[in-house]
Amino acid sequence: MRDKIPLFTTCFQSILLLPSEQDLDISLYSRTLRALDQMLHTLVFVHPTASIGEELQSIFQVGSARRGCTEEGCSFHPPPFTFWSELGGRRAEQELLFPQVLLSFTCLQNAAVRQRAVGRIWKLSHSLALFCQAGPHRSMGRISLARYAELRLPVLGQLVGSLVLCCAYQEDRTRRSAVSALRHLYTFILGRARWEAPQEEDEEKLKQWEDDHKFSLSWTTNVMVIVLRFAKHFYSSEKTDFILTALQGMSDCSNYSTQLAATLMAVLMVDFKPAPTDVQRIVMAIHRSRKLITEEQAQRTIQNTFPWLAASDPRATTLSLLRCSHTCDKDTWELWEMALSSVGVVPQMVQELLQLLEMAPLGQETEIGTLPLAAAMALHKILQHSQYGPQVCLFVLELFVALIFQMVSSASLKPLEVTAIMEDLICPSAPTSDIRILVKVVHKLLQCADLDRLVQAMDRHKLWGQLLGAATWRDGLRTLARVMARKCRADSVHIFSHVQKLLWYHQLQWREVPAMVFYTEVGIGTVQRSPRGDGGKLPPTLLPAHRCALQLHRCLELQEENGRTEKIFRKHIRSKHSEIQELALCGLRNLYVGRMHLLLPDVLTWLQDMRADIKL
Repeated sequence: MRDKIPLFTTCFQSILLLPSEQDLDISLYSRTLRALDQMLHTLVFVHPTASIGEELQSIFQVGSARRGCTEEGCSFHPPPFTFWSELGGRRAEQELLFPQVLLSFTCLQNAAVRQRAVGRIWKLSHSLALFCQAGPHRSMGRISLARYAELRLPVLGQLVGSLVLCCAYQEDRTRRSAVSALRHLYTFILGRARWEAPQEEDEEKLKQWEDDHKFSLSWTTNVMVIVLRFAKHFYSSEKTDFILTALQGMSDCSNYSTQLAATLMAVLMVDFKPAPTDVQRIVMAIHRSRKLITEEQAQRTIQNTFPWLAASDPRATTLSLLRCSHTCDKDTWELWEMALSSVGVVPQMVQELLQLLEMAPLGQETEIGTLPLAAAMALHKILQHSQYGPQVCLFVLELFVALIFQMVSSASLKPLEVTAIMEDLICPSAPTSDIRILVKVVHKLLQCADLDRLVQAMDRHKLWGQLLGAATWRDGLRTLARVMARKCRADSVHIFSHVQKLLWYHQLQWREVPAMVFYTEVGIGTVQRSPRGDGGKLPPTLLPAHRCALQLHRCLELQEENGRTEKIFRKHIRSKHSEIQELALCGLRNLYVGRMHLLLPDVLTWLQDMRADIKL
């Protein structure tokens, strides 16, 4: 393979880039093409060196590194059918080795070069169709599914897309070669679909199969009809490759028809069910190429495509946009706005941001990289636009908890760094700019949720700096809990409930200590006195019987709430983290005030578990 790659590159650049035929010795030129075709055929079908996937990947790297395109072909008259059935099992694995490199030549400005490249692809496609029709099962006249798997063509979508765009070229020979190549490729994909179908097919599927087969025999030059026929049998990844090829054709620097490329992309998106990886590839490609596309129809196609992508898979779209730019720059924010314009997608994308904020601290290197920081930056941008406020507020309490835990779990800051953040929240400066963004997001979030009183109370108690300090954040969390209980009691009840669920149902890892600090203070010090958050007061207008019933109901609620709290503390007493153990013990001690003797047997057992040298 190491020898093949430079050989292919040298041959294609030397032969396909020759001057036009009128300026050449036609006899020598024809013999040169035949020699090239025979060499390619020998390397692909007679003496393969790797599987088709490895061959295609190697050629793809050559094509993308040299010219940014992919595919290449073969141009000779294939041998008789009997030859194909005598080939070894691996020769087919090489089949579409060449189209990857050749594709880079189909989009050049020189018409002669394009015609040669498309002609090679046509010959290669013809060879593939013949091989499928006369494979090892000569009596059946077709090859098995295993052989189709051997012939898998990772570049099929890109190959078909490039050939369809070539059908719009002015030169007649190029157009005819492209249409013929598409016909051969359709025969291949139809055979693949036939073999992949269940053995027992219903009448409707059989009728559809007969219709597709008749179409392959009659064929057409109508590009849109051809595209729709291929789209029926494409894998999701192949359709994505086709879409990306159309997207490349929409750029101003492309020699393809921009309008045809835009039409193709719009047609292919209809009834498309992309996988998350497909969504990511399309989003990233649009982000890279959008500024190179100025044609009005092409821009409208992208503007219509992006909201559709967001609605079809909000999670994949969110992750892709975060990877496009971790700082949510101007170009990326324009794509965010397109995505958020889709009806009902804002809450789903905000929920994805919330999940990322809960995955890892901002400054910690993890498998997901810097996505938590990117999520904070995106949330900051979203909160600056009031039209998204009501939908963001659907998750205000969960976001508030996640952001506060991020603040106290971020890199330990020295007093001077904390002071720098609090004195200047507008101008970012390393190394504290990430934390500054968090503080600004919490500020804006509370304002959107009409919790200005809480913001003012946090300012008054200087909680922002306290929460950021390495030695003060625990006291800051406890103070925050008390402030919330006084200033927004109803919300503190909901936050307590949310933290309670986190501690009970999830492995919190880096969030476990701050969650326990906050939970111990809120759960025992405030909410325990009234699960409803109303201070335990009953409406004065209730009848005596109703008052008794409501009091009994609230006593039962309180008893149930205390039961959950005790279970959480008992669960975390087994933690390997000493601070978690201490917090859980403190929580149990507060729950058992006045009846500590009931807790003594458990305490002695825990003590023995922790200290092997202690004997009861």
